[in-house]
Amino acid sequence: MLANEQTGVAIDGDAVKMFCDYNVSVKALEDLSDLANQKLDRDRRNWSLAALTEELFCRELPKPKKIRLGNWELYPLSKEQLQYAATDAFASWHLYQVLKSLPDAVKDPADRSENISTPIFVAGLE
Repeated sequence: MLANEQTGVAIDGDAVKMFCDYNVSVKALEDLSDLANQKLDRDRRNWSLAALTEELFCRELPKPKKIRLGNWELYPLSKEQLQYAATDAFASWHLYQVLKSLPDAVKDPADRSENISTPIFVAGLE
């Protein structure tokens, strides 16, 4: 089986697990942390899904430790686990859409010449 695309933060391990456990190959992976570093004019960092949500939407992404570190091998998953997974999936998708729509950040100060304002001289004040 082949899945088209997966987005998220630090998702390489997720793709390996999907293949090993369910024989599902992911066609394309897009790590949101790498994409954020490409798009945001910040120091390079390892973004978490919660940190990106806070940065771009000024909203807290709930990540209760009890659920996050719970047993995800159980069947069926609890209502709380399903809500957590759905929230993470939607947040990942929405962050991807927003980040992809942004222009790449300019990292080299020499490339910022178009952003530097030209000084205005007023007669008599030079």
